[in-house]
Amino acid sequence: MTQHDKLEDTGSRSSNFDLIRVVACLAVILLHVSARSVYAYMAGEISHRYWFEAIVANSATRWSVPVFVMLSGAILLSKGVTWKEACSRRVPRMLIVLFTSLIVYGLWRAFVVGDFAWGQYLLDTVNGAPYFHLYFLFVMIGLYAIAPIVSSIVRSLNPRTLAQATLAYCVITCIVLTSGTATLSYTRNAVTFAWDYVGYFVLGFLMLRFAKHQLWRLFVLGYLMTAIWVEVCALLRGASWNWTLYAWTYFSPMTYITAIGIFGFLLSVNVPTATAWYLEKLAPSTLLVYLLHPMVLETVRKAYGFAGTPIANPSVEIVLTFMLTTGFSFLAALLLRSLPPVRRIF
Repeated sequence: MTQHDKLEDTGSRSSNFDLIRVVACLAVILLHVSARSVYAYMAGEISHRYWFEAIVANSATRWSVPVFVMLSGAILLSKGVTWKEACSRRVPRMLIVLFTSLIVYGLWRAFVVGDFAWGQYLLDTVNGAPYFHLYFLFVMIGLYAIAPIVSSIVRSLNPRTLAQATLAYCVITCIVLTSGTATLSYTRNAVTFAWDYVGYFVLGFLMLRFAKHQLWRLFVLGYLMTAIWVEVCALLRGASWNWTLYAWTYFSPMTYITAIGIFGFLLSVNVPTATAWYLEKLAPSTLLVYLLHPMVLETVRKAYGFAGTPIANPSVEIVLTFMLTTGFSFLAALLLRSLPPVRRIF
């Protein structure tokens, strides 16, 4: 039995899939934790040394959301998605998750953040960003809605033709969004978010066939390219230059490279039985962790007095905040999922 057959047979309970879920979830948390030092440097609050440390951490995480999308593609497209499944189960479930998140984060913005206004919140929702991380729900709802069409297409093409078509789609997406960086003119909204991610969605399916342990080298290459790009641009033109953070966008060549590398590596790695047991317990909670972690992160920072003030020691702050946010987010998610109504939806 090939690795591809093994993964398809075991489906979403594959230890490799669980590993990807958990590692990608940790990367998302680290991304948002380290982002504070990036913006603090732009505001002149910290030195270049701490900016560089933030680059090292942040550049290692930019593959996280694309890999979540690739994982969904690998699971759904490999077994096929019918219109009945998409319309009766997957899309409605994600709509419930979205509406619940909108209520929770509306209340959070109103009573904790303090910048809430109904008109602005509705506009932010239409634009797909009621809170900075909730755009992901719009992406997944869109992908689930078109999954039956995409599934039918990918399963009807031979691997070579599919690979060529996917490469073309990714290249076109990269060019379009890169031109948006150049002109500062490209904008998305709640309806159009998903189209940009179709390439990653299909890449996940393709990687089931081409996953190799050696792809970790591709991840390292993409990571180094990303970190060097950001640092060099910051030194030449400043951190606020629109091209400085280009390598961190999800559709830059660097992010495609790192996402393919880490996804292929994690798919092919042999997961020890003991590790697989822990992953199986944690992986189902990753969606809820993704949704909860910004509130946990902001609460943690307020708890030790960093919110709204210059960062005293970003090196310590990143490590400490990452550990606390991760621990409390998973704890909260596991406790909430012990409730049957929550477990059925999240």
